[in-house]
Amino acid sequence: MLRILIISLGILGIQGMESKIDFSLLESSEPADILISFGQIPSSIYRSNNARISRTNHISNMVSSLKSHSSDSQNDVTDFLQKERIPFEQLWITNQIVIKRCSQGIMRKLSEFPLVSRISEDVHYPLDEPQFPVQVSGTKIGDTPEWGISMVKAPEANSLLSEVLGSDDGTVDLPEIRVVVIDTGILHTHEAVRNNFLGTYGWYDPSNGRLDPYDDNGHGTHVTALIACGQFAVCPHLSDGSSPNCSYAASVVSNSWNGGQGQTWFDPVIEAWHSAGIIPVVSSGNTGPPCGTVSSPADRNVIAVGSTTNIDSISYFSAVGPSVFGEVKPDLTAPGHDVVSAWITGNTAYAMASGTSMACPHATGLIALLLAYKPDLTYAQVKEALFGGADTANLVASGRNCGGINESEFPNNVYGHGRINALESLKALIEAYPITTEPPTEEPTTEPPTEEPTTEPPTEEPTTEPPTEEPITEEPPTTPTPGNGCVHGPFWFPDEVNVPNLICICQSSCSSQYSYNCLTAANP
Repeated sequence: MLRILIISLGILGIQGMESKIDFSLLESSEPADILISFGQIPSSIYRSNNARISRTNHISNMVSSLKSHSSDSQNDVTDFLQKERIPFEQLWITNQIVIKRCSQGIMRKLSEFPLVSRISEDVHYPLDEPQFPVQVSGTKIGDTPEWGISMVKAPEANSLLSEVLGSDDGTVDLPEIRVVVIDTGILHTHEAVRNNFLGTYGWYDPSNGRLDPYDDNGHGTHVTALIACGQFAVCPHLSDGSSPNCSYAASVVSNSWNGGQGQTWFDPVIEAWHSAGIIPVVSSGNTGPPCGTVSSPADRNVIAVGSTTNIDSISYFSAVGPSVFGEVKPDLTAPGHDVVSAWITGNTAYAMASGTSMACPHATGLIALLLAYKPDLTYAQVKEALFGGADTANLVASGRNCGGINESEFPNNVYGHGRINALESLKALIEAYPITTEPPTEEPTTEPPTEEPTTEPPTEEPTTEPPTEEPITEEPPTTPTPGNGCVHGPFWFPDEVNVPNLICICQSSCSSQYSYNCLTAANP
């Protein structure tokens, strides 16, 4: 649903230092916006040597190491740029430097630095627009769930989550699950969003630097903005770029943008997300129906989501696999055809649109719901629950045999593992990781040592005290941590919903008017 840059991978036939410079930059004598790359980031930076370290501390350490590595790699170049009084921006998550309006003369000088590996153009790419005109309705139709929400059984999953996590007094204690949406902006005062928008640490606009949330309906973005948003998801800061605080790191990132195939330029961001425990969800693209059309970064190590209709057929525009790497993609499908959701023309405005950009937030919302039950789920565990609960029985065959895999086999290159089902995925997760509350409450009262004082002299009492302490210290590891029930997806936001601090928006540019649809929101 968004825009994207593709960085060319090399230049053939150019010798010497100029071989580091993209051919497109050498073809023109005009100044250009460029990205200076400094080679691969050591994989050790993403690993933690302390298994007991908290998530926030691990992320903080990783960010510190990435910044230190970037500073060391870029030191000679930054000294040169400062001496030449050339403005620049450093991207620590990818170890790159951004320069606007750079001349060819400066590019050639930069290519002479030994640690510079490539100089590429920050190209502007249009987004894949939805397949149908947007139909704007004046006000919300009602509190009935949109068809996609009903089809994936989100209301039933929410009820089950509340039942499982509820206490005897009927209350449900729901912690925050933060979802970062890398997109074109947000009307944060909209009735479907305002109760769930993070506010402070919830907005960043690397494209235009505006401090307050907005969405101005543009038509694309640059890679630098997407990378900057990737950094924001790992360690958010205030809207002016100050005061980074890694405790606000996302749990899930929704990416309804894509372009090109086999592109690796976003890989360092994805790697950092995985290390930080952030689940990356990406729309597969709107370049279907031919086989092998899934776009980057959906063809990388992410959860790629295709689009289905209200009769459980694949949307004709939904990009399908296999990827150019031969992998089965998409991973899953979700409702993305004729989806009604919030619109930017007013605080009660709604619109209908179609695209994998509409499907991606459905899957993102489901993942947030699963994390609500168990916030420390790993990427592999999330996928296991999603895949295990996906619907396959009633999916309508499209007649394709993409990658030599018949659609009756799962996973396949049209539907992936199937169409998401929130209720079944949550059931699978609860079965795999049951909340056991009885052992901690029963053990101290039923232990044999409590009987010993009645049959033994008082001299035995000191020996009975230590055992009563042991169960207390062992309880936390044996009891799964319950999490936050939330996130249904587009259009269904009853009046009683008021779970703050859920959605963070990183405005990576002015994008399409369609891109704001389907923002997920909390719903206990």
